[in-house]
Amino acid sequence: ADLHRIAAAIEEFRKSGKPVIAVGDSFSQGQYLLAASADEIWMHPQGAVLLTGYGAYSPFFAEGLDKLDVEVHVFKVGTYKSAVEPFIRNDMSEPAKEANRAFLSVLWGSYLDHVARQREIERASLESFLSSLDQAAIAADGDLAKMALDHHLVDALKTHHEMRAAIAEKLGAGDADSYKRVGYREYLKAIGTKSPAGAKARIAVITVEGAIVDGRGAPNEAGAERIVPQIRRATRDDSVKAIVLRVNSPGGSAFASELIRQALVDAQKKGKPVVASFGPVAASGGYWISSTSDEIWAQPTTITGSIGIFGLFFGFNKSLADLGIHTDGVGTTPFSDAFDPTRPFNPRVGAIIQKVIEHGYDEFLSRVATGRKMSKEEVDRIGQGRVWAGATARKLGLVDGLGSLADAVKAAAKRAGLEEGSYSVRHYDEKLSPFEQFLVNIAGQAGTVGQRLGLGQSSTARLTRHLEASLERLRVFRDPHGAYALCMACTVQ
Repeated sequence: ADLHRIAAAIEEFRKSGKPVIAVGDSFSQGQYLLAASADEIWMHPQGAVLLTGYGAYSPFFAEGLDKLDVEVHVFKVGTYKSAVEPFIRNDMSEPAKEANRAFLSVLWGSYLDHVARQREIERASLESFLSSLDQAAIAADGDLAKMALDHHLVDALKTHHEMRAAIAEKLGAGDADSYKRVGYREYLKAIGTKSPAGAKARIAVITVEGAIVDGRGAPNEAGAERIVPQIRRATRDDSVKAIVLRVNSPGGSAFASELIRQALVDAQKKGKPVVASFGPVAASGGYWISSTSDEIWAQPTTITGSIGIFGLFFGFNKSLADLGIHTDGVGTTPFSDAFDPTRPFNPRVGAIIQKVIEHGYDEFLSRVATGRKMSKEEVDRIGQGRVWAGATARKLGLVDGLGSLADAVKAAAKRAGLEEGSYSVRHYDEKLSPFEQFLVNIAGQAGTVGQRLGLGQSSTARLTRHLEASLERLRVFRDPHGAYALCMACTVQ
């Protein structure tokens, strides 16, 4: 969704009559979506453009957990709530495959339409080429750059010096290394951001980025204790006339999601409209927090829906017993050891949890039904944990409009009765502590260094990132009630 938004901005810039040239050593699938929006694409003669399509793949741990004697206790509602499948299966269920194929086909269709339109290629021809990449590579004798050129994916193959010389020629500069240029960061600093003169009214933009967790959360998580105070500050600020909730989250803790939603409802009760704007992902808990907004906007390729809830508990008593470690003692009630992972799981506790999950799903349905003006039965038919693309979600009534953050801001201003030019936009966020910023910087630098060293192309590095992502997901499982509204199938490769 973010790539399509940037691509649209490039297309808008081209209307000014100023040429856009995309240059690169090679182009990944995501990079090529942006490059296709340019007037010309230049690539290094040793480069490649490999468009392999979208996929949603996850590691499945059931057999491994079984070998480790780890007990997995799952409580869920809904046919399509596939978030728990990696822990109880060795493969993806057919209902999950059905749902994932549906939303992936919409995303891939949008990708193909964009590339075909921008590159002036028949979509059928493009699909035919991509379905026979192996044959095309053989026909090009393994020269992937030539293959890209022959199939009109790029316009020219140039070395770095030839690229600089060609740009200099277009600018009328004689020397390939002396033409004037400016990096986008420096450019943004130079132009700054300006608010309309005399504008006293504000639209508050509050961002929910990452997994939704209880407490403050890590820098890359949406901690309820960080998000809720931002909403309250915007609610108390008399200059704020409306709130736009920018969501890029697969969900997480059901409890934390409800805390954020309640804070938004409090703002609405104070007369401040709330408009949700969905980024690449706004699913499960990400949809929960937005469900009672006055309006919901999404991109056509936003991954959303996943209206469902589940509980997940791990038991390690058998694993510890294999090591000769045992837990024993006494309690005052039959439930004293209810959530002790070193003790055998109490089936009476399981019965309680299942009812809690069913109640939570019913609440989820009620929230959506109220916000979308639908019956609970209608929501249930399109819910049950199923994931939808934004374009499909609009047809189903889960979103109101397809557009960008800017469109959502305009919708919020309209609901607040503000004319264009009479308001400014303020982004509410909490500054990271020096240590948190240090961790973010280190992570970013590590990725950059890895790319420069070629690690981005390493199968070992890809496997490592895959496992790291899987382990990172486990961090989310710390809801105080053990209930989760989380979409684990919302990562597209």
